[in-house]
Amino acid sequence: MDFVAVENEKPLWAIECKWSDMAVSKSLKYSRNKFPACEVWQLSATGTRNYITKENIHVAHATSFLTTLV
Repeated sequence: MDFVAVENEKPLWAIECKWSDMAVSKSLKYSRNKFPACEVWQLSATGTRNYITKENIHVAHATSFLTTLV
């Protein structure tokens, strides 16, 4: 996992960054199970896929995530 955003000592976002579309990281699946309230993202710089896994992990191009911040 590359980034974790925390507020009041609780994780809000867990983010893993990849260069292109890849299978969902095992560390993100672990994070999803350990912190169910945390929003989990696997982002890519050049990938084209955009979906949510059955584990509720968001897989998307980085700009898709960034647009949720504004």
